[in-house]
Amino acid sequence: MLADDARAAYEAFWQYLQWLMSDQCPRPEVRGVAAKMEGQVLRIALALHYARHHAGEEDRSDVVSADTMRHATEIAMYFLATWLEVMDLIRESPETRRLTQLAQFILKSRGGSTTAREMQQSKQAKTAREAHALLERMVVRGFGRFETRKSKTGPSTQVFVVNADRLD
Repeated sequence: MLADDARAAYEAFWQYLQWLMSDQCPRPEVRGVAAKMEGQVLRIALALHYARHHAGEEDRSDVVSADTMRHATEIAMYFLATWLEVMDLIRESPETRRLTQLAQFILKSRGGSTTAREMQQSKQAKTAREAHALLERMVVRGFGRFETRKSKTGPSTQVFVVNADRLD
């Protein structure tokens, strides 16, 4: 049995699942997982409830508290988010994987910014033209932006700056 406030927490989660299963959700592949999550969250809540009751954290053995239900929905959300991340990795194109690795390389070894020439010198591209094309694709895909940096002694240089938020 669910306490009234636990039922309210479950119903809020249930409403979210209904949205995930609707045509309004931008990720239609999540519908099947969301449909199964309705029952799974109740199973998680029951397992948590008995564990907490056994540990002396729950007074009644026959009523699931709102706190336990909130923890169960958090666990269910974690599983759902992890599933989405795995699906994104599976579906990631070789191009996206290459650009992600390149952005990580620039962030770690170049301090987060680089020029086409530096890309060529670090063997990330064979020619300056190829390096510049790679950096342009990274800009289009949201991995970073170009900035113009003025030199004290020479002409301005176009520098690619990684969007570190894209790599989180």
